[in-house]
Amino acid sequence: MPDNTREPALWLAYAIEDLEYGRLGASRFPRSAAWNFQQASEKALKAVLFAQSGSAPRTHDLAFLLQLVIAGNPSADFLVNEVMELAELSTGSRYPADLPEITQSDCRRYESAAAEIVAWVLSEIGNS
Repeated sequence: MPDNTREPALWLAYAIEDLEYGRLGASRFPRSAAWNFQQASEKALKAVLFAQSGSAPRTHDLAFLLQLVIAGNPSADFLVNEVMELAELSTGSRYPADLPEITQSDCRRYESAAAEIVAWVLSEIGNS
């Protein structure tokens, strides 16, 4: 039987760390901060999946991860807009030619979306 307490807490701690790290660099390095906001969201969603089933797929696809989360917890469907806001960063930020410049305004939107996702996860699974 999977340990449904340790893994979710670890993933959630990493998500919070990524969110905070993104916030630290947002004013000077919006592209890098945006990547951290995407990572925070990905890790937060995986924390929920570990809490639900003891596992999470090895993917960076936020939309797919949210689908899995919603399957186990339909109340998560309100996060669709936040996830879609960040989904474009999953692969684009790895290949500079594929991602337009990220402005301060973009970065603030990404931060807001990630913060909403992480806050919801905290409310759902807390510190397990």
